[in-house]
Amino acid sequence: MNRMCSISVDVDTLEDYVVGYGYKDKSIPCNNRIYTRALPRLLELFDSFNIKATFFIVGRDIKNPQNVPILRNLIKQGHEIGNHTMNHIYPFSRLSRAKKKEEILSAQKLAEDNLGYRVKGFRAPGYGIDEESLQILQEEDYVYDSSVHPTFLMSLLNMSVIFISGGKNKFPEMKNCLHCLSPLSPYTPRKNLFFKKGNDMRILEIPITVIPYFRMPFYGTFHLLFGKKVFDFGYYFLKKNGANINYAMHAIEMLGLMEDDLDKWFARQPGINISLAQKQKGYRHIFYQFKQDFEFAPLIDFSKRATDHA
Repeated sequence: MNRMCSISVDVDTLEDYVVGYGYKDKSIPCNNRIYTRALPRLLELFDSFNIKATFFIVGRDIKNPQNVPILRNLIKQGHEIGNHTMNHIYPFSRLSRAKKKEEILSAQKLAEDNLGYRVKGFRAPGYGIDEESLQILQEEDYVYDSSVHPTFLMSLLNMSVIFISGGKNKFPEMKNCLHCLSPLSPYTPRKNLFFKKGNDMRILEIPITVIPYFRMPFYGTFHLLFGKKVFDFGYYFLKKNGANINYAMHAIEMLGLMEDDLDKWFARQPGINISLAQKQKGYRHIFYQFKQDFEFAPLIDFSKRATDHA
């Protein structure tokens, strides 16, 4: 049986980055560039490799009438929609149980009412999953969560948020620092220790892929920043290890600071200063390599195969 590769995209809008870095300046223009420019580019790129991906959508963005036909077209093309909460609140794990449930269910209902689509997968903002959120997802019959990012560098990634925000965001997501203790392959979480494998829960956790042995990051932004050789190094070990791949991206990676006339405020975002042509070339290299060794499928199909072979 072919090994499987899932490409997942966090569709965070430019407004989410402004808020995520602790700013409340509504004068920073965002202009819905993620939906009108980044997503069409991603769909074109995916189509050229016959990739059916999973897009984690923030529910609030479904309210925008401009976005609805874009999302319907995405579904029509065979891609999966996942739940990325209603408002992308960060840090998510610090919310009350009632607020977490509201964020999950409100986004879910908008997808059902406006897209005719029942989401079955979830990713928390900032990878901020915890047992309480997993329990809510299980109660609502979600098939999988894909929020665990099991890299040893998660603490450093969290600290980078504080640095990039100039200290405005002093409270990054910290429970994700436990992710480095989790399995690297899909697992069902243990009660009271969501980052450990157990038989206490039905929902499947599909961790974001990291380089085996080293637990170094292996995802879109990291490869754009550090280049082809870093990707090739990690990919060598993944092929040798024989694992399936859950490869995470962000839609903002298909925007260019100059090409899309973004406000200079966004220059702080890692990778945004790399030219759009260079980023597209980088992803074509990555997807070409994946296509030689893997079968592409959205995470919902990834989860079914993982469950069948558990």
